[in-house]
Amino acid sequence: GHVPQADLFQFWNAVVNKCMGDDNRNAVLSVYVNAMRNFAFVEFDSMQIATCCMDLDGISYNGQPINIRRPKNYNAELARILPNPINTEKDEEVMKKFNPEAVGIETTGLRTVCDEGPNKIYVGNLPPHLPNAHIQELLEAVGGKLKALQVVRNVNTGLSKGYGFCEFEDHSKTEQAIKDLSGLDVGNGKLLIVKRALVGNESLVYSPTTPTGVSVGSSNAAPISPVAAEIREISNDVPTRILVLTNMITDEELRNPVEYNEIKRDIQSECSNYGKVLSFRLPRMNQTKNQDHVAKVFVEYKTVEEAKKARKNIEGRSFAQRTIGCRYMSEREFSVLADESLND
Repeated sequence: GHVPQADLFQFWNAVVNKCMGDDNRNAVLSVYVNAMRNFAFVEFDSMQIATCCMDLDGISYNGQPINIRRPKNYNAELARILPNPINTEKDEEVMKKFNPEAVGIETTGLRTVCDEGPNKIYVGNLPPHLPNAHIQELLEAVGGKLKALQVVRNVNTGLSKGYGFCEFEDHSKTEQAIKDLSGLDVGNGKLLIVKRALVGNESLVYSPTTPTGVSVGSSNAAPISPVAAEIREISNDVPTRILVLTNMITDEELRNPVEYNEIKRDIQSECSNYGKVLSFRLPRMNQTKNQDHVAKVFVEYKTVEEAKKARKNIEGRSFAQRTIGCRYMSEREFSVLADESLND
């Protein structure tokens, strides 16, 4: 529902005041709410405070947990070297004072959100019942001390959705850790999928323009399908020539003809890097009888090997700050989809 900007302004001031143990801290400078797309931006008077607030991911607002992320155009490397023009608090001072447990957020000393950048690692095929402590132990046994661990979990059940992200404190160990963790057996025939979440310019191109600030969104309001609902366990996912890409775009983004054509062009170009694309479908609301197909990408490759190569390179990557889900579709299912006249 509609969230008044004044209420969100007051909420975040109160939260930061509690975490800092200072009733007069009042760190919020401005709030922008986009009610149509269910997100907001909160601007703080200190880059350090904004960074600390990333650890409050999942905090309850009006009875609902909210997702906290950086804005799409946030540049972590640039932020580290920019001066802080408003508040001169040192990083160590803020980190020492800031206590997420004051507002009911349990902390293990690790950051719970990974900044975008070359050292953000995607970890896929995690067993759903594996607790964060065990995941941390597993990763640190190979790559050394973690700086951040972000395991994506179902809000209602608390179970892992099968994937997450991490960042090691020693960035020089990132590449070797990826190699050593990739294919690691984590039980029941599951092998870890580990790769860089974002590698330089290899991320897909499309990124909507948005204001800068800390992005705060309702965890159950965004009109996109959860990745976990779309990614099949690899042990049961038989490779075919057809790939289904999910969690890339929303129906709302597809309603704008200009945006739709731009998105379609970017995705088609990326998919063609891995093989010959025979057909490509990105259905909108008025193009399919099956609403479950809306805003999903269906790619038909010439060979199974090309589809496997594409999945290996695309799954877990970032597109408009969303983590891409990827699965195979049977030839039979695809023929049914084709019969529904989804051609653009």
